[in-house]
Amino acid sequence: MMSNAADKKMMHTTKIKKDSSQIIINLITYILVTVFCILCIMPFWMIIASSFSTEEAIRRSGFTMWPTDYSTYS
Repeated sequence: MMSNAADKKMMHTTKIKKDSSQIIINLITYILVTVFCILCIMPFWMIIASSFSTEEAIRRSGFTMWPTDYSTYS
C-alpha cells in the first residue's frame, strides 16, 4: 500500500504546452467535426420542419429548413 505522499506525487500531472501547429490542427479538426455534425442533423431537422408545412408548400418550394405555410394537419 502506498503512502499518502506517494499518492499525491503520482496524481500530480504536468501540463504539456502546445505549439502553434498543434493549435491550428485542433482548430481545423473542431471545425470539420462541427460541420459534419450539422450535416448529420440537417436531414432530421428538415423532416421536422416539413411536418409543420402544408403539402402544397412542399410541392411548390421543396423541403426547406423552416416551415413555409404552417400547418399541423400532417
